[in-house]
Amino acid sequence: MFCIFAKFFVPCKFPDMQIKTFVFNPIRVCTYVISDDSGACAFVDAGCETQSEQRRITAYVAEQKLTPVAVFNTHAHPDHVAGNAFLCRHYGIGSYLHPADNYWIVRAAAHGASLGMQIEEPPAPLPLGREARFGSTILDVLHTPGHSEGSVSFYWREAGAVFTGDTLFAGCIGRTDLYGGSYDAIMDSIRTRLLTLPADTRIFAGHGSLTDIGRERAGNPFLAG
Repeated sequence: MFCIFAKFFVPCKFPDMQIKTFVFNPIRVCTYVISDDSGACAFVDAGCETQSEQRRITAYVAEQKLTPVAVFNTHAHPDHVAGNAFLCRHYGIGSYLHPADNYWIVRAAAHGASLGMQIEEPPAPLPLGREARFGSTILDVLHTPGHSEGSVSFYWREAGAVFTGDTLFAGCIGRTDLYGGSYDAIMDSIRTRLLTLPADTRIFAGHGSLTDIGRERAGNPFLAG
């Protein structure tokens, strides 16, 4: 079960915090640039595959006078790590990934080629712990397996936001038919780690439009019953 939406949505701003959304590559991945009042920023899922996509995201960082410190990956499917090598090299930063998704990161270029994508081999990632930090911000790292074994969601408590990768979308859930996927695991992840967040928590998913926890609790057809 998998839903892809092609909508592009505008930046969301909170006091001293900002979330900028880019939609990249043929799979329409949402790449997020998140920043706080320190001027530091991080990338959540680097989908920028082409030079034009790379120029778009670096232009934004320069215009906002931000200092990138990390790439945080929700998982390592090729559409989500297509820009890891470029961003890490361009800014001299590291990428972070749950170790259970190492299977995917070392095969990203080959798997990307099977999708018609030209992906530079990503650098070896650093392991995610329970927290991911940039500037003055701490993100809670929620292990949400099911789409892949190492899928995580990043909960930005102060901003009332969660980045769910391909675990939970607006009106849908992630596919579970790829290597390491599990329907039972993804449903458990959603019910015990995501739907327990406050109802007004905004969901910034790996694809598609903005939603929130309350809306998905009440109306997501895959979570009924």
